[in-house]
Amino acid sequence: MSESYDSFLCDYNRKFPVDEWGRPGGEYSLVDVPIVNEKKLRRRGAVFAKNSEHEMYHVRDEEHPTWEFWVPYTDVEIDLHIKPEYRVK
Repeated sequence: MSESYDSFLCDYNRKFPVDEWGRPGGEYSLVDVPIVNEKKLRRRGAVFAKNSEHEMYHVRDEEHPTWEFWVPYTDVEIDLHIKPEYRVK
Protein backbone atom coordinates (compact mmCIF):
# COMPACT_ATOMS: atom_id res chain seq x y z
CA MET A 1 0.00 0.00 0.00
CA SER A 2 1.38 3.41 -0.89
CA GLU A 3 1.74 6.15 1.68
CA SER A 4 1.54 9.83 0.78
CA TYR A 5 3.83 12.27 2.51
CA ASP A 6 5.56 15.61 1.94
CA SER A 7 7.32 15.90 -1.42
CA PHE A 8 11.12 15.92 -1.54
CA LEU A 9 13.44 16.78 -4.40
CA CYS A 10 15.55 13.84 -5.50
CA ASP A 11 17.84 12.39 -8.12
CA TYR A 12 16.70 9.04 -9.46
CA ASN A 13 18.12 6.37 -11.75
CA ARG A 14 15.90 4.55 -14.23
CA LYS A 15 16.33 2.65 -17.50
CA PHE A 16 15.05 4.50 -20.55
CA PRO A 17 15.10 3.66 -24.26
CA VAL A 18 17.58 6.12 -25.83
CA ASP A 19 18.26 7.43 -29.34
CA GLU A 20 21.70 7.63 -30.96
CA TRP A 21 22.48 10.82 -29.02
CA GLY A 22 21.69 9.27 -25.61
CA ARG A 23 18.39 11.14 -25.14
CA PRO A 24 15.24 9.40 -23.84
CA GLY A 25 13.36 8.10 -26.88
CA GLY A 26 10.31 6.07 -27.77
CA GLU A 27 7.27 7.03 -25.69
CA TYR A 28 9.44 9.57 -23.81
CA SER A 29 10.12 11.70 -26.89
CA LEU A 30 8.14 13.75 -29.39
CA VAL A 31 10.79 13.15 -32.06
CA ASP A 32 10.47 10.21 -34.43
CA VAL A 33 14.05 8.94 -34.06
CA PRO A 34 14.92 5.23 -33.84
CA ILE A 35 15.78 3.74 -30.46
CA VAL A 36 19.30 2.31 -30.47
CA ASN A 37 19.75 1.16 -26.89
CA GLU A 38 18.48 1.13 -23.34
CA LYS A 39 20.43 3.11 -20.77
CA LYS A 40 20.11 3.89 -17.06
CA LEU A 41 19.82 7.67 -16.80
CA ARG A 42 20.10 9.85 -13.70
CA ARG A 43 17.38 12.49 -13.63
CA ARG A 44 16.04 15.13 -11.23
CA GLY A 45 12.56 14.68 -9.79
CA ALA A 46 10.33 14.82 -6.75
CA VAL A 47 9.28 11.97 -4.47
CA PHE A 48 5.62 12.31 -3.51
CA ALA A 49 4.68 8.84 -2.21
CA LYS A 50 6.34 5.67 -0.99
CA ASN A 51 5.47 2.02 -0.69
CA SER A 52 7.28 0.62 2.36
CA GLU A 53 6.14 -2.93 1.66
CA HIS A 54 7.88 -3.05 -1.74
CA GLU A 55 10.55 -0.44 -0.83
CA MET A 56 9.65 1.86 -3.72
CA TYR A 57 9.24 5.64 -4.11
CA HIS A 58 6.72 7.24 -6.49
CA VAL A 59 8.78 9.82 -8.38
CA ARG A 60 7.65 12.62 -10.71
CA ASP A 61 10.25 13.89 -13.20
CA GLU A 62 11.19 17.57 -12.79
CA GLU A 63 11.66 18.35 -16.50
CA HIS A 64 8.65 16.32 -17.67
CA PRO A 65 6.02 16.33 -14.87
CA THR A 66 3.80 13.84 -16.69
CA TRP A 67 6.49 11.18 -16.28
CA GLU A 68 5.77 9.30 -13.03
CA PHE A 69 7.51 6.09 -12.00
CA TRP A 70 7.79 3.70 -9.07
CA VAL A 71 11.53 3.50 -8.37
CA PRO A 72 13.32 1.25 -5.82
CA TYR A 73 14.74 2.96 -2.72
CA THR A 74 18.25 2.05 -3.89
CA ASP A 75 17.86 4.12 -7.10
CA VAL A 76 16.63 7.30 -5.40
CA GLU A 77 18.79 9.88 -3.63
CA ILE A 78 16.60 12.30 -1.67
CA ASP A 79 17.91 15.86 -1.45
CA LEU A 80 17.35 17.11 2.09
CA HIS A 81 19.37 20.29 1.63
CA ILE A 82 17.32 23.39 2.34
CA LYS A 83 17.92 26.50 0.22
CA PRO A 84 19.41 29.35 2.29
CA GLU A 85 16.40 31.60 1.65
CA TYR A 86 14.12 29.04 3.37
CA ARG A 87 16.28 28.41 6.44
CA VAL A 88 15.05 29.56 9.84
CA LYS A 89 17.37 32.15 11.37
